[in-house]
Parts: sequence; structure tokens; C-alpha cells
Amino acid sequence: GFDVYAIPTPLDFFCGVYDAQAPFALVLADRNVNARFHSFSYGHHGFSHPDARRRILDTIAGYFESAQRAH
Repeated sequence: GFDVYAIPTPLDFFCGVYDAQAPFALVLADRNVNARFHSFSYGHHGFSHPDARRRILDTIAGYFESAQRAH
């Protein structure tokens, strides 16, 4: 019901390099203006690696920091 290539909110995609959804997430990140693709070289489900989890949590924390500065 909506255009997946015109999502107006910021998007962050996190994928292990062998995750099946990585190619589609990369296309979405390329075609949406405010999107970023993050890959992890730790294999399938690379997001479970401690370094990857730290990067994900830092990104999420940045959302809240931006929201606080905006108010």
C-alpha cells in the first residue's frame, strides 16, 4: 500500500554479508534519500557479533540524541 522507495523517515539497515535480505536492503538504502546500509563481515546473522551489536545500539542511541536536540 505504499512506495518502499519513498519512505520519508530515516532508515538504517543492518545485515550480515551472507544474510538473504542483504541485497534487497541495499537497494532500499540506495533508493531512499535518508537511508543507510550497514553490513557486518561476521557471516550470516552477523548482527549478533559484539562489535555489530555495539554499532547497532550506538545508531539507536543517536536517534534519541537527535530527538532531544530538536526539542
